Parts: sequence; C-alpha cells; structure tokens
Amino acid sequence: MSWKPLTQRSEPEPMGLASPRSPAVEAFASNPRTRSFEIGMQPLDPENWIEVDDRLEFYRREKSRLIVEDRDAVWRARSDSLTAQVEVRDGILAYLAEHYPAVFAIADADTDFTDEHSAAPLLWVSRFLQDDLVLMRKIDGTWRLAAGSVCFPSTWAIADKFDRSMAEIHDPVPGFAGRMARMVDRIFDNLKPGQPVIRHNVSLYPDGNLDHRTGPDRPHRGEWPRGRLIDTYLRVERQTLMCMPESGDILFTIKVMSDPISALRCDPQGEDVARRLIADMQVIRQDQREYKTIGSVWPELIAEIERSVLGG
Repeated sequence: MSWKPLTQRSEPEPMGLASPRSPAVEAFASNPRTRSFEIGMQPLDPENWIEVDDRLEFYRREKSRLIVEDRDAVWRARSDSLTAQVEVRDGILAYLAEHYPAVFAIADADTDFTDEHSAAPLLWVSRFLQDDLVLMRKIDGTWRLAAGSVCFPSTWAIADKFDRSMAEIHDPVPGFAGRMARMVDRIFDNLKPGQPVIRHNVSLYPDGNLDHRTGPDRPHRGEWPRGRLIDTYLRVERQTLMCMPESGDILFTIKVMSDPISALRCDPQGEDVARRLIADMQVIRQDQREYKTIGSVWPELIAEIERSVLGG
C-alpha cells in the first residue's frame, strides 16, 4: 500500500465513532477468537487500521500528563529509527486525513509540540491517537523493539522492553517460548505492506486506570479490594500489526479500552461475553492466572459474574 498524500479539509467531520455500547465490551464481542495466551490474529481491512472514538480527548490529556511527568518512562527510540518514525508519522497522518479529518486538522495545526515533529515523530503522532505505538525492526535476524511511545501498557514498561528481542520481551509470559514464539516470528516475517492484521487481548483489572506501567515504585497490578464485580474492569487491547512499505519495520498499535464489567448487564452481547470470560478463566493454567494476577480471586470473579450477569 502506498500512502496517499496529505490533504487539507475545510469542514472537519465528527471526531469520534461514538457508540452506546461500552468500547471494551464491544471490542471483545467483535472477535470470537480472543482467548488468553492465544495469538488469535486475523486479517484487518486497511480502511479500519486505526480507530478513533469519542474518548479521544481524555486519552490525549492522559498522554500529555504522563509525557510531562516522566518522558523517559513512556518514550524510547534507537537513534537509527528516525527515518522509519517519519514514515510512520506521515502514514498515520495520511490515514487520519482520509478517515478522521477532524483529528488530522488538530495534528496539522499543532504548535505545542513542534520540536517532536522532526526529532521524535513517533512520539509526536502518538499524541493525536488513543493508541500506543511500538516500532519493531529485524536486526541480525531477530525482531527487536526499536522505538515506542507507550503510555498505557498492561503491566509492563517500555524501559524494560526497549531494544530487546521478541523472546526477551515475552520472557515473563507463561507458555510463550517454543511454538507460540515461532508462530509470532512467522507472522512478523510474512506481513506484507498494506495488509495489516489484528488481535485483541483481554484481562480483568481491579480498576479502570489506563496506565498500568510497572517499575520499582509501582505495583505489578492494583490490589483486588474484594474481588466483587463492582470493583472489576474489563480491559481489552485492540492490537494491530502493519508492515511499513519503505522501511520494512512493523508498527504495532495498541488501543486500550477499559470499562466496568458491570456494563455486561445491559449490553446486548453481555451474556455471551460473560460466558467467554468465565471459560477463559477456567481453562488457563494456574501459572497463567498468576501472571494475570487473578490467581487468588478467579473463583470469586466467576461466581460474581455468574450471579450478576447470568443470574446464577
């Protein structure tokens, strides 16, 4: 796919794709292949590469706050990644100009972060999206994290993963080494420009915070107050992979959506999602439950979902 040239739009269109449904629930319901510790990758229509919804401004404010507080904690880049970052910046801008002209207009009019536009283009363009952006590059036969603007990770930190290989990045994940690692490498190796793929990652968290970075002064994940439904959030990551046509690097986008799991009560697909969540907690191994930090509360979570959503 070749990027279309940027165009000015005189009449901005609505910025979001507002939906009466909860974004996290809708995203999970949209992909029946989503299961913990499975790849579940599917082809994605390039026209739907990046999503913007009516929560964009909240995400943008949170990103700006985190970058100001500690830029090194959310941004890292190899010095030789600049050309690829420019390619990503211009590709995303072209996409926004065509699909979200109101968002493009905001980026095009930016005067607050002009120093980043050329010096840290991946960071700059990430300010106008809900997605975190990670650039992967094959170096000496191994895919490595070459640059990343990551404000909303799910229990990891860019500082710990930067310039690491795929195997090192996923070392803490139970069951990744071996077959799954080989499958991911094949997916990366076989991606074609203009043919993105998508998967969804699902977790349960005791709060709705977007920022769940780890670090010396940060817990692995928040404590579960009681393990009750009212204290539980469904956290879904919409993850896409796109091979960039010029550099051959792969852009990994991560849009985090977090909604109270109580939203399942009024969602038209809530019962189906609830059953899938219960099945997921039941079939994964205990070490995988521990990795997701539900090891001690998963029976209580299942019981609460059954009671409050399924009427059990």
